[in-house]
Amino acid sequence: MGVWTATVKDWADGTTPSAADFDAQLRDFANAFGACSTYTPTLTATTTNPTLGTGNVRSGRYTQVQKQGWLSLQIWVASSGYTAGTGTYEISLPAGWTPVTPPRPLLTALISLGGANPTAYTARVETSGTKLRLYRGDASAALAGATLTANSTIEVSGWMELA
Repeated sequence: MGVWTATVKDWADGTTPSAADFDAQLRDFANAFGACSTYTPTLTATTTNPTLGTGNVRSGRYTQVQKQGWLSLQIWVASSGYTAGTGTYEISLPAGWTPVTPPRPLLTALISLGGANPTAYTARVETSGTKLRLYRGDASAALAGATLTANSTIEVSGWMELA
């Protein structure tokens, strides 16, 4: 991975930046974060894995700047052929990512069960460092099998420190 160096111009001399100057600053900002890579997140469970059904969607994007990683993922459970699985649900992280634990990174998650309004959850990297678990409220119990239903959606996004 290359090292990004900004072309800094602050226009403190009173000159007015041109459109080209502004475009150059935007390109520098975009170069700092690089293009997002994609991956296919996997929803598993600690006892029996769920089956997401026909027409499910699993989509993930991520980028890394130095030792900071940004992740965004969506998992849509299909309306037919879905089975819930048993045990605690877990979602895979991009291959090669090793989050710093402790502390365990926390990301924001929204879950819509069966098409209902979304509910806020916390996605927490477990101590193995390879999967996320979803928690609501006081984080005393992770989202477990039989909670998700057909037509449910899981959306997770956030930053984490990488080793």
